Amino acid sequence: MSDPSCPSFLADTRVEFSDTDAAGLLHFSTYFRFMELAEAALFRELDIPLLSESKGEFYGFPRIDVNCRFSKPLYFQDKVMIETQIKDLDSHSITYQFKFFRGQIHADTKTAKGSMRVAFVQKAEDGKSLIKSEIPQDWISRLQTYHSA
Repeated sequence: MSDPSCPSFLADTRVEFSDTDAAGLLHFSTYFRFMELAEAALFRELDIPLLSESKGEFYGFPRIDVNCRFSKPLYFQDKVMIETQIKDLDSHSITYQFKFFRGQIHADTKTAKGSMRVAFVQKAEDGKSLIKSEIPQDWISRLQTYHSA
């Protein structure tokens, strides 16, 4: 299932009616929203702000690459466990791996696997452009908790 050398962060949610398509299946786009839900929960756990705009400064983590491969459907009212690991971490970006499970985490309950790469950016002096920046070192230290070295 997961890389045993890398601790996993677990988040859970439930499939709501608005998450489904006309057949009652989880709409494919919702997996991407669930990835962001897991990322936000991870950042809260590590006490790292995911997005900030104050005193004229802005920083955040826009998405560079996102993918998802589906293997089994999820349905309205299913409980979903999202296992998150950091597969790559450098001074400018983070690559997450997500695994989705119906209910409990077992090989036979896995429904999808995805990944997301984000970059750390700040607003340029013109106030409009975004420039790649270095993730603060103390944040990298905290993120290492869920990084497979």
